Amino acid sequence: MALLKLNADKCTGCGICLLACSAVKEGVFNPQLASLQVHSRYEKGGLTVEGKFCDLCLDCVEACPTEAITVKDGVLSIDQELCTQCGLCVEACPHGIIHLSPSDKLLLCDQCGGSPQCIIFCPHQAIYKEEEAK
Repeated sequence: MALLKLNADKCTGCGICLLACSAVKEGVFNPQLASLQVHSRYEKGGLTVEGKFCDLCLDCVEACPTEAITVKDGVLSIDQELCTQCGLCVEACPHGIIHLSPSDKLLLCDQCGGSPQCIIFCPHQAIYKEEEAK
């Protein structure tokens, strides 16, 4: 199973990955609507970048009372019609990856069905897939 990872040394904090994600998933260029979470900030020593990606702990799947979140072939997906926006999966996620949009739609990275647009559009190849040992 392949998980998304971030090489913070290559990331410039440009946000193109967030724009690509929101464009593909939500039809608009809005970083707040990205399922992906990459944050950058300048501190005393320069740019600090942090990427949060799902490690498939499946706590969200177990917490969902409507079974709206499922995993198939190592990728999470959400059935928005089954989701009641109760927020239990958000609370259960130990990494803060699952989040609600400003309009309370659940945002969850599904790796774009196996072809993550964040990887394709990153001009610095900072986001990549890494096979995890089982």
